[in-house]
Amino acid sequence: SSTTVSNPVKLTRNEGLSLTVPKMLPSIQPPCTDKKDHS
Repeated sequence: SSTTVSNPVKLTRNEGLSLTVPKMLPSIQPPCTDKKDHS
């Protein structure tokens, strides 16, 4: 039972990180583009 529960938990954590990373990337990308334009 412990193993079965761990599997879903790990998948949920991975999905959470995957969703958080894309959200953070777009936020960081716009500033980078602005800096390049200014340079």
